[in-house]
Amino acid sequence: MNSHWLIVLAELVAVTGLIVLFAFYAVTPARAQSSRPVGLAPPPAFAIAIRLLAQGRDIEAVERLRDVESSAAYRSTSYAPEAVYVIAHIYRDRLRDPIQAMAAYDLLATTYGLDTFPHKQAAMAERKALGRVLDAANGKHPLYKILDFFVRVTGRRSYSFALALFLISTLVRLALAPLSIRQFRSAREMQALQPKIAALQAEHKNDFTRLSTEVQELQKTHGVNPHLGWIMALLQAPVFFAVYQAVQLYQYHSGAGFLWIGGGLAAAHPQWLALDLGLPDIPLLLLYAFSMYAAQRLFPAADAAQAKMQQTMAWFTPVLYCVWIGAHHTASAFVLYWLISNILSTAIQLYGARTPRSLAPVVS
Repeated sequence: MNSHWLIVLAELVAVTGLIVLFAFYAVTPARAQSSRPVGLAPPPAFAIAIRLLAQGRDIEAVERLRDVESSAAYRSTSYAPEAVYVIAHIYRDRLRDPIQAMAAYDLLATTYGLDTFPHKQAAMAERKALGRVLDAANGKHPLYKILDFFVRVTGRRSYSFALALFLISTLVRLALAPLSIRQFRSAREMQALQPKIAALQAEHKNDFTRLSTEVQELQKTHGVNPHLGWIMALLQAPVFFAVYQAVQLYQYHSGAGFLWIGGGLAAAHPQWLALDLGLPDIPLLLLYAFSMYAAQRLFPAADAAQAKMQQTMAWFTPVLYCVWIGAHHTASAFVLYWLISNILSTAIQLYGARTPRSLAPVVS
């Protein structure tokens, strides 16, 4: 193993540790630690919320209960999950808003344990029942039906949702593989041409038209297509949004798990591990960030300036994505799709990198 790979391995270990710290402090919700402390009176907001509900002022009641859940004095007591539980009931039974009700149930599922919320099992049963209602309503959407077809093909088992995402990602990546390899090789040639482009910029610094013509001719001679990058992005964008919407529609499908997701370990540690593929999962998010970092560091830049920029982006981008995805409580199913897609994309690039870089002109 050469020194480059040793450096990459050390950096992968370091960036994983940093992402864990970011996830712990910025992503993981605070967990209640104890039940009702002795001497701590019930929050006045409870009584206020009851009066507001009696007056039909449901939204104001929800706001008062949210004050309890976010209060520093109560959020580590059993009063906080009780407030969230009542919010779920208000949205489900009074406001008829199942999406907001599910969001409240999800907060209960991922933040509070049985030691701090004795009614959690009842709440999870209600969450599962509400999920079935939402799943039935979403089942009419064409994207739901497409994803459900792949789930059916893989046997409609607990892990079939994950396998369906793997199949979709594989099909998309294989379809785009020829263009992806061509784009990667073109970008690699473009890096190698940077010294010649810099020389042309110095030679024609006062003649932009001539400079543009010379650069275009140089790129054409060496088979470089600067437009492949945005063409790839344009082709992938519709697939990206379609898969995202399909996952959003399918996330309430009951019993969907994968590896540790949805197992006994997840039930014991709901703050870190997803109870199903519709909830966030910290280890899966870290694996995705790890794959992003590895993908960028596996292909060293051509010169020192580009290498420095690449190293900065290799650290910054995974951390940014990790915090953003965690802050938006993105479903682990979509993170799994991203992870699979990223691994396949990296494998395709490694295959494309087997062709040695050369500045030999293209012979037409």
